[in-house]
Amino acid sequence: MSGLPDEPENYQNVTYRIEAADQGSKVTVTQDHNTSAEAAEHSSANWQTTLDGLAKVAPRA
Repeated sequence: MSGLPDEPENYQNVTYRIEAADQGSKVTVTQDHNTSAEAAEHSSANWQTTLDGLAKVAPRA
């Protein structure tokens, strides 16, 4: 999706971490190998939108 060649050095690793938190769960997403600060900010905004949507539909304790 980045337009870069399909080679391992161009891959981005996405890690999801789910842990118990007060009265619920905490989800943390990390993504590496962004091509620039602008790309990292764009990805961060997209992940925040995704996590906000998840929070709306996830079961509550």
